[in-house]
Amino acid sequence: MGIKSLIIAVLCLILTVVVMAAVPPDDMATCAVSVTVDNIMEWSANFPATPLATMTTQATAPIGTQSITLDNIMEWDANFPAISLATMTTQAAAPTGTQSITLYTYDNVNIAADNTNASQLTNTTDTLVTSYSLSYDGDGVTATGGSSVGYTVYSSFLTTASVVKHIPLDGAVVVTLSVKAENDAGNVADAGDYKATQTLTVSWGSQ
Repeated sequence: MGIKSLIIAVLCLILTVVVMAAVPPDDMATCAVSVTVDNIMEWSANFPATPLATMTTQATAPIGTQSITLDNIMEWDANFPAISLATMTTQAAAPTGTQSITLYTYDNVNIAADNTNASQLTNTTDTLVTSYSLSYDGDGVTATGGSSVGYTVYSSFLTTASVVKHIPLDGAVVVTLSVKAENDAGNVADAGDYKATQTLTVSWGSQ
């Protein structure tokens, strides 16, 4: 074999070694990781605002938190219970009776009365002298209320409205209605049952 043939054989051997070399194996590197979890107790966030329905009566009870609009409320707790007067047994008899209910208000209000014949004690065609009075458990100065109104014949009772003054943080006033029955002077009414219906109306007053 000549020198040229020897050189070619060596080159073939080198090429074969390069082509047949093995692929390096995967090599892994590790990293230790640790964390400590403490005892956890926490709110995820503040409560979102929850607007409630507007309160329009004293008994309204919307459920929720955070925010609410309080409407101006003016309402009677109920109708007045019936007033039954003692039987009139003499011409000079003047029986009286009273009933009270609560008025809820968050501002100043006026109270007016029914001055029609519906509020006069009547039996068929005969009538009695019918007078009413009004009083409050507050004076409108230290507590919500107003000035008392003395007995006044039905046709003139509260033709000038009674003013109820609202005092902050006092949203209720007890209103007492009284009625008195009498015979006309020098006259005796017919025997029988006499009936009337008085209606008090509350409206917003001056602010």
